Amino acid sequence: QTCELSDIVTTLRAQRSRLIADTADNEASDFFYQRIKDEKTVPKLLERPYPEGPSKLVRQTVTGMAAGVNAYLARHKVSDPTCKGKAYVRKITPMDLWLRFYQLGLRASSGNFLHEIVNAAPPGAATAASHRLPSAGTVRRQLRHDPVLGDTHDQLGSNGVAVGSKGVRDGKSVLLGNPHFPWQGSDRWYEVHMTIPGKLDVTGAALQLAPVVNIGFNHHVAWTHTISTARRFTPYELKLVPGHPTQYSVDGKVRDMVKRAVTIGLPGGKTASHTFYETIWGPVLSYPGALLTWDTEHAYALADVNADEFRLTNQWPGYDLARSVKDIRKSNARVQGNPWTNTIAVDDTGHAYYADESVTPNVDAKLMQRCSNSPKAPILLSAGSVILLDGSRASCKWGNDSDAVAKGIIGPKGQPRLERRDYVENSNNSYWIANPAHPLDGYARIIGQEGVTPGLRARMGFQMIRERLKGSDGLGPKGFTVRTMQKMFFSDRNQSAELARQSVVDGCRASGRPDLAEACDVLAKWNGRADLASRGEVLWRVFWTNLRAGTIPWTQPFDPSKPLAGPAKLNGSDPAVLNALTAAVTDLRAKNIPLNVALGTLQREPRGTTSIPVPGCEDPEGCFNVISTNRDASGHYDPYTGSSFIMTAAFAGKGKPHAEALLSYSQSENPASKHYADQTKLFSRKQWLPMRFTQKQIKADPQYAHMVVSQKR
Repeated sequence: QTCELSDIVTTLRAQRSRLIADTADNEASDFFYQRIKDEKTVPKLLERPYPEGPSKLVRQTVTGMAAGVNAYLARHKVSDPTCKGKAYVRKITPMDLWLRFYQLGLRASSGNFLHEIVNAAPPGAATAASHRLPSAGTVRRQLRHDPVLGDTHDQLGSNGVAVGSKGVRDGKSVLLGNPHFPWQGSDRWYEVHMTIPGKLDVTGAALQLAPVVNIGFNHHVAWTHTISTARRFTPYELKLVPGHPTQYSVDGKVRDMVKRAVTIGLPGGKTASHTFYETIWGPVLSYPGALLTWDTEHAYALADVNADEFRLTNQWPGYDLARSVKDIRKSNARVQGNPWTNTIAVDDTGHAYYADESVTPNVDAKLMQRCSNSPKAPILLSAGSVILLDGSRASCKWGNDSDAVAKGIIGPKGQPRLERRDYVENSNNSYWIANPAHPLDGYARIIGQEGVTPGLRARMGFQMIRERLKGSDGLGPKGFTVRTMQKMFFSDRNQSAELARQSVVDGCRASGRPDLAEACDVLAKWNGRADLASRGEVLWRVFWTNLRAGTIPWTQPFDPSKPLAGPAKLNGSDPAVLNALTAAVTDLRAKNIPLNVALGTLQREPRGTTSIPVPGCEDPEGCFNVISTNRDASGHYDPYTGSSFIMTAAFAGKGKPHAEALLSYSQSENPASKHYADQTKLFSRKQWLPMRFTQKQIKADPQYAHMVVSQKR
């Protein structure tokens, strides 16, 4: 991973423009991270005592990892053509790793709005405020592909299933971890086993340059994470002083925005400078698509709950060291450092656990009622679950809970959690439904919505779980094992097809249209799955994409009292259905693609001079094995994110873990490595690899070898 690690470090050092390429994107990145460096944000956080600052064990781990990376670079020549001979491949320091921790903490807040913060600039005299506001639906469409505010989960998402002692066929518990993370870039996972004799023994996967196991298992606990619906930020609407766009009022007192100039290096010894504008609430940002436009009347500042938080350095190791679900719960309450995810876990005594114990701004219903008074506030809340607060009153700051570790965040008592002996599941849906038998309600709106549909993907997950518990899915006797969890995952079922395919076929045939006759037959014969050999998935995907562009004509609406039953029963004769199917047929025929083309013919992952067929389908279709793709002009699908590190883990008894996993895009990004495509081929064939954990298991590997790396202290 030398190239990607070096790329990440170059980003954190604000040196992309000088060492990689002078582009607008790189300059924006460099300005953003140079501001963090100039303010000495991370060194100040490191000075804080535990749990606000890193524990001694974490500090030692960071120092050791930096030394290990440098020792590797000193012993191995870089063979990856991506960065071979490049100036940005250099030794790293512990500070690089601390900056990486901080960067990961901002992933769902300031880091997501990097360009919007950099692009914020005072308006010209002619930039008058517009009082005509779009509908929430329009704003929702504008935000659809935003990694945080969007509703498609086409960049970051996950599934997590935890089954306790009452849901397994034998043993104590089974877990599925299935994060949907990018197949390229800095958010890739890598597999790792970390041991510190007598202190730590944990295996799983980590985000690159993170010296922890983010998702994995130890001798007693297995856990995974899914992206939470909670917001890590609130924008504040500032009332500007007329004629002075960098002055704003708070409680009637005029304040000047702080201008912070930063300078970055460019090729040839040149430099570039940029000015940020800061307020008591946070930096000013400009995001017109989210109605946050700096004009002559208002500006918008981003209050980020993770901008002054470093407890995540202790939270992830807290999972690594846990000995039970109870330990995970205690660690979360003690540290409150989970930056943006739900936690789904099992232990070796048969407990299954779900919680959204992530760091969340303390905005309760009373604060919302008092301070969400902008006409834009209800639109943003409906369109992107964004809570816009009044920045002209100091009383609109976040509240404080007596049980919270830090000021301004929701305390453990105000966060949803559920512990059961049967199962819990989350697929980026609201905490409200982690198990249909026990809805969670009464929590702050900023954490998520209650009484709303969990979405097609989560419904597919719940349906498969219930069928497995009954033994009605054709996978053998009821109850979960590692093997049945794997088969469930790779069943590649499509919830939209299971709910609507027959209605579409019936409507198609009832139309009597000759131009649709073949499409009717293809969809009728399709098995409703996204296997490589499935003939009909491609036609359905194009059709469903067309249909979703408008209003899907469900005849059975969503009912909060029956959250998994609707929406359902599509009206297959609705003109919208026939128009979407006609457009899909026209699309495929124009590209000379047979309507019954096998999915594996078109959905392939390029690897060197070959390409590997990939099973799975898109999140909006309601697929559990999510594969998000870019479709080219010829109709081929190139995966760019989706199922990544897929882990199945089980406990046969106390201290008896067993696990198998796959890294869909393989461990190495180096085309010269034998590990560049090996697991991708296994993923294509739906084959799993053992996660060797004990020394006996590790040494039994035919390819076992070991090397000792040491460095003087």
